[in-house]
Amino acid sequence: MSAVCEEMNWPCPLRVLVVDDSLSSRTLLTQVLEADARIHVVGAAEDPYEARRLIKATMPDLLVLDVEMPRMNGVQFLRNIMRLRPMPVVMVSGGSEHREAIRAEALNVGAVGFISKPSSQFAQTLDSYRKEVLDMVLRTASTVLSYRSGPAVAKDDQLGLLTKLDDEEKCRHQRESWVVAMGASTGGPEAMKEVLAGLPRFFPPVLIAQHMPKRFVPGFVARLNENSPLHVVEATDGAALEAGVAYVAPGDLHLRVAKQGKGFRCVLDDGPEVNNHRPSVDVLFDSVASAAGERALGVLLTGMGRDGARGLRNMHDQGALAIAQDAATSTVWGMPREAILLGAADLVLPLSQIAPAMRLCGVTRRPGR
Repeated sequence: MSAVCEEMNWPCPLRVLVVDDSLSSRTLLTQVLEADARIHVVGAAEDPYEARRLIKATMPDLLVLDVEMPRMNGVQFLRNIMRLRPMPVVMVSGGSEHREAIRAEALNVGAVGFISKPSSQFAQTLDSYRKEVLDMVLRTASTVLSYRSGPAVAKDDQLGLLTKLDDEEKCRHQRESWVVAMGASTGGPEAMKEVLAGLPRFFPPVLIAQHMPKRFVPGFVARLNENSPLHVVEATDGAALEAGVAYVAPGDLHLRVAKQGKGFRCVLDDGPEVNNHRPSVDVLFDSVASAAGERALGVLLTGMGRDGARGLRNMHDQGALAIAQDAATSTVWGMPREAILLGAADLVLPLSQIAPAMRLCGVTRRPGR
């Protein structure tokens, strides 16, 4: 690592891919970024099709993406990125009359921020333009890709309260009165595997919304099953929730929870995408907040974007205990960070401490609740 990177709490040098159909703009952006020792431009593409090839070849940390391009516009390409290979994206926006609408759409899809196209008075504004570009890119790296632990990390005395519960049959009935909801995106499959591996056999029913294409879900379920004491299944519409079972949302349907007598059941639907995702973590968390209230536990793991943050806050406000993964152990500290900023997280924990905390929280209520 170079000396300039030693104090950075994010991947340094930051690997950036530039995508812009204008040769002059593409060249300028590359020169501005490469001039900073904390940044390495791994490639420059003139359209999304070349960019797709370069993303696979170079595995960038961050994408600088033009909004208006031929063959496929930047917002549509952004949608594809967020589905297939989520990463921080800074958009390059010109002076279109539809600029504000485009910006709103891009932010909704998952863009982190915007930089402008060089102005016609570029010679007089080079320094300010350089500052704009570097400020946005470096700020994005320090906030979205930071390794730092977030605030309010659980203290050792909190973890000292953890109790061994694996073989206590008397807890079974109590556990069936609880619902556990978990959500993740980038880095989620490995994080989910570690958390589920640490849960006891008769844990409350667990519902999982993982951003993932439909074709990968069966393999994901199989891997979780191999490594977890729980029985992991792909959720089916109307299935009654049972203790000791984890239900994974299909790759193209929202997963909700509804009351069924004294218990709960799965509800699947193909409604509109929420936060550009189906399944959406917010949809799952909101349904659990409504159906289970304080009889629930919410866990938001690593992921790009903000899906799940508002839903976790909803669960928190309804009395559920809410846990967010910390920055140091997240592949991308986006979704948990957004939840923390909303005041949604009761506990901010490293990945290794989430399952032990869930084991305690799955049978007890928060103090004062």
